[in-house]
Amino acid sequence: MILRVPKLGGLALFFAVAYLSLYLFYRNSVIKLEKVKLRLRYDRCKADQLQEMYIKDLEFKVALDLVDSNWKRFSGKLKGRRDRKSVHKAAPPEQTESCTNCLLYETNTKSLPSYNCIPLKVKYDPRLCLYPDEDDISLLHQFSGVWESDTVQDLQKWLERDPELGFIDVGCHIGPYTLAAAILDTDVLAVDSSSDNLNRLIQSLKSAGLESRVTVLKNFVGDITEYAGHVSKEKHNPAKRLKTPMTNASQTVTLDDLLPLCKFQKALLRLDVNGSEHRVFQSANVLFQKLFIPLVLMDWHAMKPFYWHASNDRDRLLVELMIEFFLELDYIPVDLDRHVLHTELWDIWPSEVLWAHKTFQF
Repeated sequence: MILRVPKLGGLALFFAVAYLSLYLFYRNSVIKLEKVKLRLRYDRCKADQLQEMYIKDLEFKVALDLVDSNWKRFSGKLKGRRDRKSVHKAAPPEQTESCTNCLLYETNTKSLPSYNCIPLKVKYDPRLCLYPDEDDISLLHQFSGVWESDTVQDLQKWLERDPELGFIDVGCHIGPYTLAAAILDTDVLAVDSSSDNLNRLIQSLKSAGLESRVTVLKNFVGDITEYAGHVSKEKHNPAKRLKTPMTNASQTVTLDDLLPLCKFQKALLRLDVNGSEHRVFQSANVLFQKLFIPLVLMDWHAMKPFYWHASNDRDRLLVELMIEFFLELDYIPVDLDRHVLHTELWDIWPSEVLWAHKTFQF
């Protein structure tokens, strides 16, 4: 009996490890299978409705029928989930004459070093100041003349079509979108948390004589007001928020806080805040009530993982609340080719998404 104990213990350990391995394999297989099913559903839906949905002018009557049918199912799911979860949603700020937490970055008195600036391949060829070769975005501009050229050119087309439109560029980086808008005499509000980014943007604006057209803020944009710092491995990209002040930290403001600085009654909005987009729109009610925003250009690649990761269940709920926010305001999600996106399959949306108001004509 004494000799059999270690044998039984080893055998039990073997079966335990085998069972755990089989369980993990089964779980991963189920998840992959479900995702394949969703992709097949999406492909069938897209194939059946492609002829109606993909139109150059995007006939929104057809699109709205699809969104309305999806919305009935989508809102029903959210109703039960909101009852079970407590989600922080910042109260809309009162309308004030100025943004007390906004840090204006002066564009006319800043002494700047010399930067490498190249012509941006958009209308009127303004010069864009770049980082050295280690910065990916600068490299893309260096080799192609303009990064995301189709979207930047579309932006100029939309702004030229309606001279009353302003432009809000949240997460402007070195400012290719800001520069493309300002060169058309459009009033621009540009926000970024990196001084290095903003210095290059200001140099670009000065070289084109556009300082008066752009209001530049050095802030993070989030769902609450607090201090935040750079913790990203990428040197020039802002990252997660910190709850305590720190050296070289930036003040975080909300989209609602930006309203007093808007010199226009309607504007296009671009948002690229490195995975915090779903949080930003928890405090955007006042901005969208006071300002007509016919189109929102949004980076979506960081939203997709929240759909599957159980540890990000709160983030997934915030993404769905953001989608609900847009649908309630009569916005329609489309990709860059103007295909309407299925609201329940947001985990396989493309990396760039446009939220178009039902009255907006492409």
